[in-house]
Amino acid sequence: MSFSATVYRVLIASPSDTREFRETVKEALVEWNDLNSEGYQSVLIPVMWEISATPEFGRHPQSILNDQMVDKSDIVVGLFWTRLGTPTTEHESGSVDEIRRMATRGAEVLLYFCSQPVSPASIDTDQMQALDDFKESMKNEAYLGEFDGSQALLHNVQRDLSRVIEKLRGEEGGGDVGPTGTPRPSGPGGGETIEGGLERILDSYRNELRGLIERTRVLFEGAVRDSDSTYVRHIMGEVASGLSQFVGAIAELSPESSQSALGTELANLTRMASDLGRMQLYLDGGVSWNNLVEGSQECLTRASALASQNWTELLSQH
Repeated sequence: MSFSATVYRVLIASPSDTREFRETVKEALVEWNDLNSEGYQSVLIPVMWEISATPEFGRHPQSILNDQMVDKSDIVVGLFWTRLGTPTTEHESGSVDEIRRMATRGAEVLLYFCSQPVSPASIDTDQMQALDDFKESMKNEAYLGEFDGSQALLHNVQRDLSRVIEKLRGEEGGGDVGPTGTPRPSGPGGGETIEGGLERILDSYRNELRGLIERTRVLFEGAVRDSDSTYVRHIMGEVASGLSQFVGAIAELSPESSQSALGTELANLTRMASDLGRMQLYLDGGVSWNNLVEGSQECLTRASALASQNWTELLSQH
């Protein structure tokens, strides 16, 4: 089934030693679209010289790439490992040129530095020093991400792009929107909008919840694989925040809606996710970690089950 979506071009900027990681980011964008496009009403298009540039003569290559790719992109993902890259007429390298050009016009910039070990014999010391200098200079301008391999990069890019798209969609849609941009009910009673389309509104919220859970499962499974308890708790805190929006939206439908089966289950799930987000872990042989993982799985399973039910019927049940 077709749906409306905003298209964002994501530029992948990196030196020649990150070829494998460039493909990982492209894969991350494909997976993100498959899992999230409908829920976020957004599509991410990878932009990289390998597939996006056209041969042209008469100007500096970076100037050509800037016109063809950089200036048409909305988000840039910058990747660095052991090299900074080849200088341009204006900056230390082509990748730096692209990143700073996009940052200057206010585009979203995500920078990642790889910590994966590399053979000392393969390192160009001048390039490594240039990279270290650039990284040090960026510490005052940006929060820098790190990854130790392709799987971690894929996980981080999908997570961070979700946050970026949430921010961009919020800026475009204004404040009176639901979790993925669906207009909120107009208030208790809802006027003609509620009376004329209650089922449609509830279905839109239900679909939004389904998208939230689908996105969360990808991040949650990656965090569990990495045994990252801090990120698991952060994820569940984000789930609690998302669920609380549904609680508020349902409460606006009528004075009694909060006490309905729908309102009650949403409130219970919100409290459950919030508790998991604040859960303390101890050196107890993995007991508290297992409780965190199992509790989070139960919360996501219940939320997913709720998203598959008829919300119109649940709203009428008390």
